[in-house]
Amino acid sequence: MQLLQLFNHFNIYNMNLVQKNSKEKLFFQAVSQIETHLVTITPKTAEKLLEMSDSKHQRKINQKHVTFLAREMQKGNFAFNGDSIRQDSEGNIIDGQHRLAACVLSGVQFNTLFVKGLDTDQISTINTGQRIRSYADVLEITHKKKYKYANQISAAVRMIIKLQHNHLNLSGAKDTNSHTSSTDFLEFCDKHPHIFDFVENEMRIYANGDKLIVAKLYLSLKWQLQKLNQRAADKFFQLLSDGIGLNVDHPIYKLRKKLINYKLKKSRLTTKDIILSIYRTWNAFMNDEFISRIYTADDIKLSTKYKNQLW
Repeated sequence: MQLLQLFNHFNIYNMNLVQKNSKEKLFFQAVSQIETHLVTITPKTAEKLLEMSDSKHQRKINQKHVTFLAREMQKGNFAFNGDSIRQDSEGNIIDGQHRLAACVLSGVQFNTLFVKGLDTDQISTINTGQRIRSYADVLEITHKKKYKYANQISAAVRMIIKLQHNHLNLSGAKDTNSHTSSTDFLEFCDKHPHIFDFVENEMRIYANGDKLIVAKLYLSLKWQLQKLNQRAADKFFQLLSDGIGLNVDHPIYKLRKKLINYKLKKSRLTTKDIILSIYRTWNAFMNDEFISRIYTADDIKLSTKYKNQLW
């Protein structure tokens, strides 16, 4: 009841009150004054809104983002949050085309505010003065708690999810589902609450080491490898961090040399190269193997046996 009173206060009309024969007027008839409505947009309506809009008033469609939004709609994660679809006084959609395209692609309707009658030039002011909310913001707002390493937690969790779903194409398979939604992120944190203590403890170790890899890789890879052997993972990443006691034939010595050359800009490595190099070194470390060199992503694929063991 309070929500309806709030909408009424701002002259917002619930689409449920709009008669069927008035929908055409609501969505597709241009107006000269600004109107705001709370509506349910169906795939059919979304398709027609896009068709009647002049493309010169819109950004180029990012199909990857549309696919991501469509997946979130199908999963039921696209809840009403106050965002609006904006239409100018000539009937062109000037903000919200990706949500409309996702609605069409997913076949799922969604609730939203629908603002019509705007001046087309107002598209330049959309999002002005807004700061994009980060995953760290989402975490702290949702949990109602400040985290010392909120940014590191968010970066590590997103990397862990990518590794789990092979979104970095480590096995060579094509995967375009690389974006992690805030829902996926929060679900992981709720399912693995010890991630917070893990990151805090590991960041102390990381801060005292040589920082040969970025923190999110250090955290995410140790999180994964410790599932295989906690003690071995602790030793592996300690040696990787400080190199104390390593001889020139030790696989971690060779890995450190490779990473140091990369930091000194004597070589080029991709994130995929670094991850696969660490996996390769871990295998050798666990099996007491000698390796002549650390390969790059172009040379090796993560073995099926190892992949199954890890995941």
